[in-house]
Amino acid sequence: MRRISAQTQRDSFFSPRPGADSVGERCRGGLREHARTGASCRTAGISPLLARRTSQHGWHRQRRHQRPHWTRRAGYFAEQFGTLESLYPGRIDLGLGRAPGTDRQTARALRRHQVDSDQRFPHDVIELQGYFRPTEAEQTVRAIPGAGLGVPIWLLGSSLFSAQLAAHLGLPYAFASHFAPDLLAEALDAYRSGFRASEQLERPYAMVGINVVAADSDAEAAHLFTSQQVQSVDMIRGRRCQLVPPIDDMETYWTGIEKPTVEHKLTYSFVGSAETVRKGVAALVADTQADEIIATARIFDPSACLRSLQILAGVRRDLAADAGTES
Repeated sequence: MRRISAQTQRDSFFSPRPGADSVGERCRGGLREHARTGASCRTAGISPLLARRTSQHGWHRQRRHQRPHWTRRAGYFAEQFGTLESLYPGRIDLGLGRAPGTDRQTARALRRHQVDSDQRFPHDVIELQGYFRPTEAEQTVRAIPGAGLGVPIWLLGSSLFSAQLAAHLGLPYAFASHFAPDLLAEALDAYRSGFRASEQLERPYAMVGINVVAADSDAEAAHLFTSQQVQSVDMIRGRRCQLVPPIDDMETYWTGIEKPTVEHKLTYSFVGSAETVRKGVAALVADTQADEIIATARIFDPSACLRSLQILAGVRRDLAADAGTES
């Protein structure tokens, strides 16, 4: 696994944030993913730093969308996130996914080779829920801290399995359409039609993942977007590389086979000026009836990334005003 310098990690996590605070949004998410260059292997250990930093600048919630992989069992994660909830009450969510979040070799290195791990996923989610409930007199195993804290749990996925499980358990559901677009409509339909109310949630609540690259013009945004397109091509070629600077001509980089593959993978990418992005996101929300949108911004230059976030924040405010809501 490639070594990432301490300075790179600090820059990755914290450099854009003082400027990003001016964007005015109130929710930041972290996603654990292994063997990706660019300091993306974010474990629960970094969450206190993010939570403290965002607290200083007025951010209200930290969506900690973690794929724990169950290399350690539910009690371990209950205590981890019980500790975070104790330090930052009401600001921590926990997202659970059953996919390894990496390639097969890295998954094996993380001891993700247990044959029953996928089959155990529903049981592990239920067990984890139990650790966050108030303890009972006869309960012998307890999460300390964690018991009684009711940390909100989300299910994350790109398949019907996670959608159906979230519906069965009455949990909010986030679909990874930003890189796996195929089953978005089917998954949302399965989730909503099969939803059963729970102590955490009375009605279905779905979040949809998108990529956003916004700039002052469509042409500038398209240029910035080539960094993500190049990275996607490199993944097809078996290379896990850092995000690279944008290039002038994608046609000279990808092949005729790679181009439609990458374009399909990035179907739910909204690239352009504020007006272009607004129209695209509005159409997606109308089509999916998503309760919430989570956006990634894979942009090489931090200042361009900040500008994209500022434009996206303005788009969100405009859409909220059109809908007569606050969020």
